[in-house]
Amino acid sequence: MKIAIQFFGHTRTFADTYKYLIKNVIKPNKHFCEFDIFIHTWDESDSTNFGVYKKSKKFMGKKLSYKQKEQIKDFYSPKGLEITEQLPLTQEDRAFIEKEKISENLMKTLKNVSFSIQETVKTAPRISKKTGIKYDYIITTRMDILFMKELSLRDLNANKLRGEWFDKEKKLSFYPSSPYNEKLYYTYILCDSYGQIMDNEFYICGVDLFHICTPKLADKIAEFHTRLYEMKDLYPEHVMSKIALENHVKNYCIGYEKDKCWTILRNNYYFMKSPYLKPFRKLGDAIFGILLYPLLIISIRFRQMVLLNPHWLERKFKGQLKQFLK
Repeated sequence: MKIAIQFFGHTRTFADTYKYLIKNVIKPNKHFCEFDIFIHTWDESDSTNFGVYKKSKKFMGKKLSYKQKEQIKDFYSPKGLEITEQLPLTQEDRAFIEKEKISENLMKTLKNVSFSIQETVKTAPRISKKTGIKYDYIITTRMDILFMKELSLRDLNANKLRGEWFDKEKKLSFYPSSPYNEKLYYTYILCDSYGQIMDNEFYICGVDLFHICTPKLADKIAEFHTRLYEMKDLYPEHVMSKIALENHVKNYCIGYEKDKCWTILRNNYYFMKSPYLKPFRKLGDAIFGILLYPLLIISIRFRQMVLLNPHWLERKFKGQLKQFLK
């Protein structure tokens, strides 16, 4: 199985995350998958645009050095690499913003995210024409994504799905025929709260961070850049979800949950995530939890959220506990 991994967007913490891509995605699947990497990124580590998430001063507006550019080539060995300046808003863009009364920052985000996706998607077909290589699937993600646990692609390679039907007469396992043309594989993400209901046919939370799809769908998603004004009030994940719906795509959920298996490493705090510190983190979490239990045990909400939470020793526990205390 041939897979193209397409990176888009800012580099941010690539020097910390790349080794986990190799360790937990590429190496575990190397016996039945061949990977080619394609990258489009900007000439700065992170933008200075105001965003939803807090940005690291270490990266904001900092131009990529010659050393960093060489590290990208060395770490990823990309088949295609393009580094460009971010796109400014044109007079036409500003007139549209004024007319539609939409956020300037949102328009900047949409314009540059869509362009970066478009550019990295363009590269794989050019390589295919030269080499004759055809890719079975495209993984689209960012360089600040940290793959913390092993991602097995065996089921993807074998076209195996949970929930197969069994024909007793023919003694054969099969799946019902599908009217869908293309496939999109996404990971489970807790959006806002436990118990929240989402219709993944219309909205796939975090699909812009990491997904796997067929090459034809990747091409359709790349058309996002030519439809900016049409998608004016939508964030990238909403746009991608809409494009998938328009193209009669079948959505599949992969058992690879965000914040347990992978996360976004926007800031450079790799030291705290080092696997060598894992025993100490668990010990600290245990002590922290034990000291607080007597104080909070009387709270029903605390018992449901923390005391009976099977994941309380994981990294996410501290964040949940802080949120609860606030």
